[in-house]
Amino acid sequence: MKTLTLRSVFENMPEGILLISSSGVVHLANASGCRLLKIDPDQLEGKSLDTITALSQSEVCERVRICMRRRKPVPLAIPFINAKGKTI
Repeated sequence: MKTLTLRSVFENMPEGILLISSSGVVHLANASGCRLLKIDPDQLEGKSLDTITALSQSEVCERVRICMRRRKPVPLAIPFINAKGKTI
């Protein structure tokens, strides 16, 4: 039951969330994240960061490291590329 509740919260959050492995592969995305990127979940999961961002994987990782060092929530601006190839 707890897993279903957490999954429901994840799926219904207004913020777009992507779960990305240390190797830069998207393993999970919530509905808001998919809507934001205008990409179907089946097309997003399993993709490399290099194919969905306008930044290299190392640039994305560096921005995440900076946020983690600050140890508090901070805006993390990463330009993404939607299914039509448009940077958003």
